[in-house]
Amino acid sequence: MNRIEALKAVLTTKLRSTAHDFASLQIPEEVKKGMALKADSLSFDVSQMPKAFDFEITDAGNQIKSEEFFISKSGKRYACWLDGDESLGDEWLFAKTNYPYYHQIYKKLGASMVKPKLLEFGVRSGYAGVVFSDAIQGPKTYVGLDPNLYVKEGLQKASQTFDELRKEGSELYSFLIEGFSSSEAVQHSLLYSGPFEFIHIDGEHTYFGKLYDLFIASKLVSSNGYILVDDYDHHELVRQTIKVACYLGWFKSFSYVKTYRGMGVLKI
Repeated sequence: MNRIEALKAVLTTKLRSTAHDFASLQIPEEVKKGMALKADSLSFDVSQMPKAFDFEITDAGNQIKSEEFFISKSGKRYACWLDGDESLGDEWLFAKTNYPYYHQIYKKLGASMVKPKLLEFGVRSGYAGVVFSDAIQGPKTYVGLDPNLYVKEGLQKASQTFDELRKEGSELYSFLIEGFSSSEAVQHSLLYSGPFEFIHIDGEHTYFGKLYDLFIASKLVSSNGYILVDDYDHHELVRQTIKVACYLGWFKSFSYVKTYRGMGVLKI
């Protein structure tokens, strides 16, 4: 399924129209307030906020090439590896500043954590879960949320991959949820599964969707946790929604990591 077909499927799916119909959504007042603000008109600079962390993520810290994360102990690719991702128009899957940087972030920030939990908005096929599993020693939990529409059988491939990781000895506990973050039922499930030490936001790329995900994440992250927001340099709406969210006081600190598409890191 190409991007256009996926978009059509998302927009015409009953689940989508129910979950994203403004008339039926119970939108929090804080999110409505954020939607009414214009990021460009705010005299507010997230770079002047206290840093979420004070160490550097660099190429020198890379311990493994990106593609090597996804090779099993038997020498085969994990099920999460999608051949079509190798030719999507850029080198994000192989970039040394993409998954190797994620690995450094999880490893350094998670070093002092006990049984950390990662919540990911936008699973795709499980790439980030594999990197998280490798970076964190000992028990850890991955919870992934995805409508399972953009990538054919993406959640199934993620499930197969995590099963294989466990067979190889990883102490990874995983739960996969098919749905949208704006669903009240989904939010309740996440509330009872949290709080989370890491939340990776790489889901719906609309202004409302990203702002709403940031708000939800601010309520689900642990007091010592981190929210990683992908595509900071790739989509202007990501920068705008982070600016608005920080202006409204949802987050108290911010760091920027120059990953392949840019990442904003937030703490409450």
